[in-house]
Amino acid sequence: MSPSVRGPAADTGIASIKPTHGRVPMTGHFPAVPRRWWHAGPMARSVRDLRLALSLMEGPDVADPYTVVPAAEASAESETSAQG
Repeated sequence: MSPSVRGPAADTGIASIKPTHGRVPMTGHFPAVPRRWWHAGPMARSVRDLRLALSLMEGPDVADPYTVVPAAEASAESETSAQG
């Protein structure tokens, strides 16, 4: 078993994204292993599909205190709150 998405993707000829810790919630993934060794990320045949898959996976999760709000959403929320 590989602690990253890059190895399996390279072995099978597809692409992957290894997201920064906190970008994709780890809720339900590998609870007995330290977080620093594991990344949950998408694997797909095209970069376009990777971006779509990552956009569906990323974001805050109340069950995972290490997740963060993506920068684009954070700046949009701050602009909205500043206007209203």
